[in-house]
Amino acid sequence: MNALSNVDFIVSRNFVEGMIAMGLLIGAGCFLRFWRDTHDRLFVFFSVSLLFLALTRTMGNESSVVPYLIRLAGYVIIIVGIVDKNLRRT
Repeated sequence: MNALSNVDFIVSRNFVEGMIAMGLLIGAGCFLRFWRDTHDRLFVFFSVSLLFLALTRTMGNESSVVPYLIRLAGYVIIIVGIVDKNLRRT
């Protein structure tokens, strides 16, 4: 069998992480466009959250707690946006 060497694995992982970050950035751009059309603040919350998640994908240092805190902040922003949307209705 032809196994991947350690260098090939790192290059493959970095490529996949970059593709995921690119997808998150495209999603953030789409949510900004939706916000521009509708002026609904929920789309801004989603866009900022996706930017935070894309940032963690490009950091690469998962032995530190910082990427996980940024990811947590991204998910908290989504929750805050949903709560904000529901409270503005009443």
